[in-house]
Amino acid sequence: MEYFSQSLKLYRFIGDERGEAEILGCFGAVYFELKDLQTAISYYQEALRMREKVDDRQLMGNSLNGIGSVYLRSFNDYHRLWLTTGKAEAIREEIGDLTGLRATLDYKAYAYLMLAEELKNAGHYSEALTNLEKSWKYAQKRVSGSNMLKS
Repeated sequence: MEYFSQSLKLYRFIGDERGEAEILGCFGAVYFELKDLQTAISYYQEALRMREKVDDRQLMGNSLNGIGSVYLRSFNDYHRLWLTTGKAEAIREEIGDLTGLRATLDYKAYAYLMLAEELKNAGHYSEALTNLEKSWKYAQKRVSGSNMLKS
């Protein structure tokens, strides 16, 4: 943690906002692993704001997945997980990030699974199946050695 703190100070001193965003995301991941989930989500959200500012789309997707992980594993807040993964999915599809997209779709499929009855009553159950199928397709592409989407 001390090295992250020193790196953060250095990035702020030299005005490297992308580097600062990277370190904030690292703090989020560390606090997530330490199960300090309030602190983790705060760092992930701050990292997301910085990544939006510097327009780093791939790392924005990473931040959104981090935020989604906290919603999933700590708060069982499947609605927020679903909304967060929807944003991450759009970004990852836009930039062709297959590896990140597969992880995002796994989270999204889990949210659909947990919200199945509610979604079924609202007429969105087929969306859950579509996301599971897409996630499986992308996982198969990863096994075949491709990490990027092709248009």
